[in-house]
Amino acid sequence: MLKFFHILLIISISFSNSIFDQSCYQAQDEMINDKEPFYDQKKDKCYVSHYIIERPIIDGILDESVWGDFDITNIDNYIHSFIQEEPNNMSSPIFDTLVKIIHDDENIYVAARLFDTNPDSVKSVLSRKDDWDRAFSDQADWFSIEFDSKHDHQSGYLFAVNAAGIQSDAVSFFDSDYDIEYNAVWDSNVSKDDYGWIVEMAIPFKMLNITQIENPWGLNIHRYIHRYNEYSSWSAMERGTPGIASQFGHIFGFKDYDVNRFLGIKPYTLLGFDKVENVILVDDQLFKDSLNYIESFDDSDFPFGLDAKLRLSQSSYLDLTINPDFGQVEMDPEYINLSFYEIYLPEKRTFFNESISMFELPIEVFYSRRIGSGNDSLDSKINYALKYIGSSESGWNLGSIVAETSEQNTTKKYFINRISKDIFNGNSIVGFLATNMFDGHRSYSSASFDNVFYFSNNLIFDYQYVKSINDKINGNAHNLNFEYDSPYPLTFLFDMESYDKNFDINKVGYNERNNIKKYKVSIGIKNTKPHLDLFRKFRWDLSYRYSENFENLNLSDTYSLIGKYYLKNYTKFSIGYILEKEHYDDFYMYDYELADNGPAFLIPESNRWLIRISTDTKKDLFCSFSYASSSSVLKDKMKESTLDVSAKLNNSSYLRFTFEQIGFNSSIDFLETVESDEDSSINHYIFSNTTGWNNRYSISYEKYFKKNISIKLFSEYFIHKNEFGEYKEWDSNINSLTETSFINGNNEYLPLYTEGSVAPQYSLIDGDIEIEQYLNPNYYSGFYPRYSNVNFNLSFKWEYDSNSEFYIVLRTSKSVNGKIFKDIGRMLSYNSEDSWTEKYFDNSIYFKLNHWFEF
Repeated sequence: MLKFFHILLIISISFSNSIFDQSCYQAQDEMINDKEPFYDQKKDKCYVSHYIIERPIIDGILDESVWGDFDITNIDNYIHSFIQEEPNNMSSPIFDTLVKIIHDDENIYVAARLFDTNPDSVKSVLSRKDDWDRAFSDQADWFSIEFDSKHDHQSGYLFAVNAAGIQSDAVSFFDSDYDIEYNAVWDSNVSKDDYGWIVEMAIPFKMLNITQIENPWGLNIHRYIHRYNEYSSWSAMERGTPGIASQFGHIFGFKDYDVNRFLGIKPYTLLGFDKVENVILVDDQLFKDSLNYIESFDDSDFPFGLDAKLRLSQSSYLDLTINPDFGQVEMDPEYINLSFYEIYLPEKRTFFNESISMFELPIEVFYSRRIGSGNDSLDSKINYALKYIGSSESGWNLGSIVAETSEQNTTKKYFINRISKDIFNGNSIVGFLATNMFDGHRSYSSASFDNVFYFSNNLIFDYQYVKSINDKINGNAHNLNFEYDSPYPLTFLFDMESYDKNFDINKVGYNERNNIKKYKVSIGIKNTKPHLDLFRKFRWDLSYRYSENFENLNLSDTYSLIGKYYLKNYTKFSIGYILEKEHYDDFYMYDYELADNGPAFLIPESNRWLIRISTDTKKDLFCSFSYASSSSVLKDKMKESTLDVSAKLNNSSYLRFTFEQIGFNSSIDFLETVESDEDSSINHYIFSNTTGWNNRYSISYEKYFKKNISIKLFSEYFIHKNEFGEYKEWDSNINSLTETSFINGNNEYLPLYTEGSVAPQYSLIDGDIEIEQYLNPNYYSGFYPRYSNVNFNLSFKWEYDSNSEFYIVLRTSKSVNGKIFKDIGRMLSYNSEDSWTEKYFDNSIYFKLNHWFEF
């Protein structure tokens, strides 16, 4: 009987889809402002959720009377008018989808029947929760629903379920991006039958930030069919139209609900140890065989912690973490950084990731990795962290983070406060953010004002001003952005940044450098419906970047042309050319050991070509390859390549291999600053003709035994080699590099560096060591001339109950500074004590158990 109804449904919708469309009644239409984004495109996208008394069982089987029969006899009770967004933009979907939404005091209930003529071809993939790239995206059949419970056209909540029953949730922000770290507790189930597959969901009101007490909310619903790469939505737009929440239709009826206060706590216990064994040179300049053996053992002397969430109202909540442990978080890649510029590392800790989008601004006043990051590369202990998020019906948004860390004899307190106001019907924002860190002696603060204005959803203007205050030293920064984007051919962007000499937010925030003014202009042309059948879409961007410091010294003068093509077979490739004109680098002569900077250095003109290609990621085997080649007028060269291969062994196990290589030769490689023995006010800036390369190999394996049991393995092998030679000194008189007697020696003085691996001669004068030479840079461990590192990470996770997990985490790392090896086997077995060589070992294993309690 159901099959008969399905046939009639297809005929009815094909004959006259508009007859049964969810159109807005006059009373509903009056609640929707005609100045709302995309009003003309979505003014007929309305749906009413009805209140129910008896809640359904979330089992993926729609046998309760509240759902009805999901047939054509009452089609007005269902959302059905879906439209393709990809691959055939604005066309009818291949298969029909029916959705019904109801609610009671506590939950929103969603049921969807996703028709499919070949249910066995529905792609089911296992993964851990929230692994969008692995189990959603273009990797499986899935269904999702989004609510804008503030109806601000800027934010929303997404709840997705794939055909294997794996969940993912996220929040959207700024109408442009998703925060996948949002972690709600909700229920869902799926099933398959002869007519396709079914999704059933229960989403608690208390998981949403609700300020729109009266009607309406924003609503959108999506379906993805893997084998056809078909992505369809209830409220769809032309390809290339910017926006997320601004494109939502509307849902009415959410009046009869009660979001009471609730408390959820997740205590954890941790058992395990971390053992560090390092073999360090007593003096890395003088004694090639004298070693120190340094060991430390940490067995978690306080192996307990607590995470808690307190819902204060329907639009505010508190998160608390006490003595948090993030041992299950994946390790950072290995890097060697001897430059002035700090490496930016992504945040992987859930507490700081969740809802962090509220604090994200163009000038990154709050960089959450600062909390728990200690001095001298030692992590500090986080005693506690508290986060408050709240909103009001009138459009005010408030966020606050308070944290305390301890490291050796230092305690640091962090305070981050954010307030913003939605204006112009929620299409624009003005805000203020303040940060402070107090280390017991000094206070480091910043204050930021920002605004974002959206005009017709394709013209964006935003501005941010920040003042930093560090020990009574004030600095200022500005960021101005003007951007035009639409489905139509032309795009435009203008960006300006300015950071004065005293601007410093790096105790709490992140700023690559100060004393700089940056400008960028970009013009793009795109085609979302090419005439050539080979392409699905393409775009070209022509950009110009210029920067200077506050002494008007040219620091960057760059032109670039980048093209991106998307083929019908889902292959993607890009090609580009970058011309970097002659300019200065005012931190090129930065000595990381002395933490001292020299004069600005003139960088010659260079050219760079790049290409990247990636195959269809829906295939069981897919890969991407990128290659870039740079050359300067001095014949210096750099080549970079990356190969990434992924294999789906089956629907529950995956293998990935990545290889990255960088090779270069530079005749102007800055090495170090050497102070003159005769006059301490004179510095000698030493350069080298350097040839070097980095190789990085990584492999990962994931296995999912059930929806709630999985194991992940990751290993990386990193090799770095530099060969230094033909040393020269920078001559300030001619602004050039020359050979000098200071480097090469003369009848009175020895050469600056020793030959081969010979240690410098030294003498004791009044108890102080005096040396006549420096160690050959090719043997000095401070320059990492030869460096090898291998690390391994194993993570076992069992989600034995809702939002409750058991982890086993094993980590091991070994580094050798002073040698490279022919293969990883020799590196792993290496245990010798060679000249000018250091070894670093770090091994840990932990067992972690947590459990979610809700009151």
